[in-house]
Amino acid sequence: MTIFQILKTDHNNVKTILKRIEKLDETEQAERLELFEQVKDELLIHLKAEEKAVYLKLKQEDSTRELTFEALEEHGLVQYLLQQIDSVDPEDERWSAKVTVLREVVEHHINDEEKEIFPEMKKSFSSRELGEMAREMEALKKERRIPGRRAFAKAGKRAA
Repeated sequence: MTIFQILKTDHNNVKTILKRIEKLDETEQAERLELFEQVKDELLIHLKAEEKAVYLKLKQEDSTRELTFEALEEHGLVQYLLQQIDSVDPEDERWSAKVTVLREVVEHHINDEEKEIFPEMKKSFSSRELGEMAREMEALKKERRIPGRRAFAKAGKRAA
């Protein structure tokens, strides 16, 4: 798969899970928690791999530098929101509100990335460089999916 296919697949998976969570109500706590843990892992694996495989290179290009810093700030916001959601009981009405805000931030980030960053990546990097990004992204994601290893231990209280 190309780097763009990898990223779009991840984006679509995360959006689907977030929408599924939002359709559930407070009485479906077990499923909400299960889906939240799944989306949290997916997001953290994606963010960390993307930062190393893609964003490190994008920061070095004048055409993508500013967009990259904005995207990194959005990554930080996503991590903060994951921690906030982790700290609230799923039966609390604030939990749903926080998930909705997370979905909105993620969708905004995805839209910016696919509409602004992807075209700049295509202009700035050779096919070989894009292929290297894809291979590195896949390797980093695979490494973070090792059974028993949390995607990112600081994500919240349940990640420990």
